[in-house]
Amino acid sequence: MRPYFESSGPALLAQSMIEAANHREAEIVRLLTKGMPKERSSSLIRELNAVTAIRTEDAGPKETEDGALNACAEWKAVVYRNREKSDLVFRFAYFRQSPLSPWRLREMTADPA
Repeated sequence: MRPYFESSGPALLAQSMIEAANHREAEIVRLLTKGMPKERSSSLIRELNAVTAIRTEDAGPKETEDGALNACAEWKAVVYRNREKSDLVFRFAYFRQSPLSPWRLREMTADPA
């Protein structure tokens, strides 16, 4: 899976993160958070493990690039956690060292929609 993720763009990486969280695939989340500080990656995995289910509301993440080295992806979803429903917007900030380098997750946030 690593070569697949290393050749993927920010929108596909964001979608993969949402799917991995929905299916509780901690190893895939670890692959997708490669490059983040270990404590932040572990914290993110714990947060995502608390999610019961994620249902996306639209066709896919919206991607915006800020030059060739920074990009963001945004995706609206309904999150179920402990029998509570929340409408959230997931925001993923990605970076890379050069235009030929793979994208790496810098930060992921989930805010009320």
